[in-house]
Amino acid sequence: MQLANLFLLIFVIQIYNLEADDPEYETSSFNRDGIVFSVGEMNWYAAYGFCTQLGMKLLTLQSSVDNEEFEKMVQHYKLQKRFYWLGASRLEDEVTFRWGLRGPPISFENFSPYQPDNRGGIQRCLRLYKDDKWDDVDCSAMDFFAICHF
Repeated sequence: MQLANLFLLIFVIQIYNLEADDPEYETSSFNRDGIVFSVGEMNWYAAYGFCTQLGMKLLTLQSSVDNEEFEKMVQHYKLQKRFYWLGASRLEDEVTFRWGLRGPPISFENFSPYQPDNRGGIQRCLRLYKDDKWDDVDCSAMDFFAICHF
């Protein structure tokens, strides 16, 4: 199993790691040390663990600048047809969305209209939804990709 994970990691890094000399992302906070995309869909817990094992963080968009840079990157790499996990959850107190498991509360928001709605009382994690807007969703949903960054 570890060998398969190592092969997957090498493949992902070779395919999706952003180059530091790419002028479009030279000043992007997402390009300090690179980005890794998962090649498969996973739930939020697996995505968080995937990034943590790489010594990275699940995608955090802490400002409108971060959000705009991410949108440019998605367009540049033609990734618009995928949905991605955000590194925010309200697992600690079921009320406040925080970056990571026990990190600071989110201060920048980019929710879709009528979100977050906590439908069914089980939507405690965030994903990027249509038009790169945020939506709360069940953390165990297996329908989204991970994006890790330093």
